[in-house]
Amino acid sequence: TPSPSASSPLSTFTPPPGADGHSFYIGSDDAEWSPTGAHHQNTSRKRVYHRPIDVVAGIDATPFVRAVIVVADTVKPTSAEAIAGLRELGLRPVLLTGDNERAARDVAVRVGIDEVIAEVLPEDKVAVVARLQAEGRIVAMVGDGVNDAPALAIASVGVAMGGAGTDVALETADVVLMGDDLTALPFAVWLGRRAMDRIHQNVFLALAVI
Repeated sequence: TPSPSASSPLSTFTPPPGADGHSFYIGSDDAEWSPTGAHHQNTSRKRVYHRPIDVVAGIDATPFVRAVIVVADTVKPTSAEAIAGLRELGLRPVLLTGDNERAARDVAVRVGIDEVIAEVLPEDKVAVVARLQAEGRIVAMVGDGVNDAPALAIASVGVAMGGAGTDVALETADVVLMGDDLTALPFAVWLGRRAMDRIHQNVFLALAVI
């Protein structure tokens, strides 16, 4: 581990100085972080894991990957049920995430989402929401993190997950779901529609009486 004096903030993704005379390279499996690009010669070894996300590590630009860090998201049991509920209401779910493409598609398959937009930055999420709105769509954005806040702000309806949501997401959203159970989302949509129906009925009756 480098000493504090050996570390410095990085403005680019160039390798920082190493420790004890060695240089360490860590990145995604498709990153060009090795000076020689030699890490690609051995990336096939990690394919046996068949996992959606991986991080490879090398030392001193050697031609072999020294380590593979495998990471995967845990999908909640109720997520697929929630997506199915949204579809029954006539809504089109889209997975918009900054995660790795393979990771996002793995999750999408498990929960029943067909459309995936992955590896996006916070500003890209805003652009996607704005594009969908420009197409005439009413967009509900669901999120819980700081990176979701800008998109929550411009969405037609911003929905934050209350259980694990960050303060900025909770403050930005129009609707806050108490807890982390996504099945509350279809119910919230159904309840909102019923409320609007009652409002329209009351207005119509009031105008009819007048």
